[in-house]
Amino acid sequence: MPDDIPVTGQDQVLQEKLLFDTARIFNRYTASDIDYQLIVERMAALSGAVFVLFNSFIKEENSFQSLAVTGDPVVLREAQQVLGINLPGYSWPSDLVLPLAQRKDTITLFPSLGAFPNMPRDLQINLDLLAKRFTAGKAAIVSIMHENKLYGDFLLIFYSDEDIKNRDLVAAYADLVSLLLLRVQAEFEAARQKSEIEAFFSISPD
Repeated sequence: MPDDIPVTGQDQVLQEKLLFDTARIFNRYTASDIDYQLIVERMAALSGAVFVLFNSFIKEENSFQSLAVTGDPVVLREAQQVLGINLPGYSWPSDLVLPLAQRKDTITLFPSLGAFPNMPRDLQINLDLLAKRFTAGKAAIVSIMHENKLYGDFLLIFYSDEDIKNRDLVAAYADLVSLLLLRVQAEFEAARQKSEIEAFFSISPD
């Protein structure tokens, strides 16, 4: 089967409308009110993924922290129990995720979750067992980058008989998310600097 299953006609129009509508929503977000759950749900709608995880890259800690996940809650609950993690909020080691997120291509497809490079053996075994139990198939890493600066990534998981859809729109959506994160980080930094300046002058002698 092809790696990308295109949509045509009315489906294509609806997906493009979804992307346009998302851009308008993102323009209204500030650093304090980003709806990360909406972000993963829109990625699932565009890509056809059955599970989507959004990870934010924390440069200071050199780690990836999961901020939102969408998918079957029963499957997610069992997967977390098997893996011994809690989502969202789990921090992934950078040596596992960073080589995937920094690849040249925005979208990197793998035949399964267990096929990721640098995967610890025990984690690989558990992921393969979960994949068989829940008929999971291909997985993809979608990098969230802007001008070679990494902001995070999406992990997409598909059922065994499905492939990624709307590849161009998925890449465009990742660009939208990177611009959103770039803007809110700049706003946060400007607010922090303003607070520091105000604090400095508040304690300065007359």
